[in-house]
Amino acid sequence: MCSDKTFWLNTFILFVLLSNTEVSLAADFNPVAPAPSADVVDANTKANLMTAISRANLSPAAKNIQVIPDDGTLILRGVVKDDRERQTISTLAEQNGCTNIKNELKVQAVPKRQVASKRTGSKKPLIITRSR
Repeated sequence: MCSDKTFWLNTFILFVLLSNTEVSLAADFNPVAPAPSADVVDANTKANLMTAISRANLSPAAKNIQVIPDDGTLILRGVVKDDRERQTISTLAEQNGCTNIKNELKVQAVPKRQVASKRTGSKKPLIITRSR
């Protein structure tokens, strides 16, 4: 049988030899992880943004906008109630990691208020003027 000193010396030598082998193998091996494709990143970004929009305090029209990933650009299309909603959705896109945003959201036109005429019964736009 070998003594304790010999056992530890042999263990140490074996450890050094194995360590050097692993280091030399690691130096020769240079793995390059494939970059995630733009489609995967855009799909995840779109899903995160749609979740954020559904949770936000927005009108039903704003929650039904289109989010279109296109070669690293995120296109926002649809109709929103007002400019505040338009800006909120753009801010949500930025907060979810979108750096290149093409905001094509349109603010819904407010219809003119119409009142039936007493004489003819036809509806005409109500025009309010200031009197001096």
